[in-house]
Parts: sequence; C-alpha cells; structure tokens
Amino acid sequence: MKKMTVLAIFLALVFSASAFAGVKGIGVGLMGGDPSGLTLKQFIGDDAAWDLGIGYSFGGWATVNADYLLHNFSVIKADSGALGLYYGLGAVVGFGNEFHVAARVPLGIDYIFEKTPIELFLEVGPGLGILPVLSFFISESAGIRWYF
Repeated sequence: MKKMTVLAIFLALVFSASAFAGVKGIGVGLMGGDPSGLTLKQFIGDDAAWDLGIGYSFGGWATVNADYLLHNFSVIKADSGALGLYYGLGAVVGFGNEFHVAARVPLGIDYIFEKTPIELFLEVGPGLGILPVLSFFISESAGIRWYF
C-alpha cells in the first residue's frame, strides 16, 4: 500500500504540470549503459546546457563526467514536445585501480515532453583518454530526467 501511495504522488507531480512549456530548472535522472548511474542537466539558454553524470562503468571504475552541450530542435519536427539533436565537449574522470582523465564529445538525441517536465535521451560519447595512457573509448547511455 505504501508503494502505491508513493507511486500515486509521483505520477500526480509529473502530470500536474499541464502548462509546462519547455524545461526549466534542473533535470535529475537515471542513465543506463556504460556508465550507468545518476545524471543532472540544466539548460542555460534555448539551445545550450550543461550536464553531469556520476556512474559506474563496465570497466570496473566509478566515473564523473561534465559536459557543455548545444542542442538543435529544428532538425527533426515532432507533433508534440521537442525532439532535438545535441553535441558537446566534456571531461571524464574515473576512479578504480588507476586514476583516469579523458576528454569526450557527447552526441545525442533527446525528447522533451510538451506537458510534463520529462526528458528522454540516447547518447554516444567518443573520447580520448589522457591519463594513465593515451587511449580511445566510446561511452553510451540512455536515460530519463525529471525537471523541477
């Protein structure tokens, strides 16, 4: 019964934003893939945003990434909501058996619902490892964020 009450309150909060016209505030959510974990995002203009990911990689290390993203919502038209492509530049640090530092170029697609403050996204992030050795990698994730 307690779980149903929590679910009902969550759904009421999500769907009560009927006049929601775009995302405002900070998006908090979950991402699955490599890495999997928590994600934060905040738009700092109509087409620019920053994001932060804290997760665990299949390689066995904890990761923290921060990115600056540019969005284009005019390439793909959606009947409702906003469907956009984005790209950016960011950095990753990894903690495990060794300390890792890398640069990355996130590329993705996201859908922002018209009447609810929810964003769905798919992302691929090719990167260049700088420490401990020069290396190439690709991260990939899918996720959801709720803006409040």
